[in-house]
Amino acid sequence: MGKHQRDLINLMVKNVLKKHQADLNLDNISSEQKREIRAIVENIQAEVEQFLDKKK
Repeated sequence: MGKHQRDLINLMVKNVLKKHQADLNLDNISSEQKREIRAIVENIQAEVEQFLDKKK
């Protein structure tokens, strides 16, 4: 995963946590939680890519 991709994921996660006024950030969640979040984001990315491929 490239730096730009990581930065985008971090930004998206921070926005969600902020929206829910969570007392969490990427520094204090467990590595297991980070793995789960990464898997969710990768699934979303794959779905978006499939959607865009269908639009061609």
